[in-house]
This record gives sequence, structure tokens and C-alpha cells, in this order.
Amino acid sequence: MGDITVIELAERLKNGDAPVIIDVREPEEYAYVMQCHVGERSAFAALILRRMGFERVRNLIGGIDAWSVHVDPGVPRY
Repeated sequence: MGDITVIELAERLKNGDAPVIIDVREPEEYAYVMQCHVGERSAFAALILRRMGFERVRNLIGGIDAWSVHVDPGVPRY
């Protein structure tokens, strides 16, 4: 499957086709809803899941930061 952009994810959420979202940030970073701050840790986590045999795994390109910039400016950037 591969990666997913914040725009694609927003559309899927809006259309009721939401995937399972796994947050792989550190505990002190939790303030929002496979994602991380900028998409690097979640890309690694997605790779591990794919190697374990999960086929429908996608990484959110740009992470929650891109979500804040392109989809919901109400989500604080850090």
C-alpha cells in the first residue's frame, strides 16, 4: 500500500472510510489523534508492520505537522 497524504486521509475520514490510525509519538508528545510528528517514526513503524505480514498499512506523509498545515490549522504545531 504505501504512504497516504494528509489530504487523502482527511477525505477518507470525511467519507466514513477511516483507516485505523496508530500514533507512534513519544508519550510527552500526545495531544492529538500509523502517525507521528513529521512522518519518520511512523514510516519505520509501518515498515515493521509490513514485514510482519500486515498488508494494509499506510504511513501519513508529513505526520501531524502536515495535518495542521494542510487540513486543520486548529491542531497546534510544535
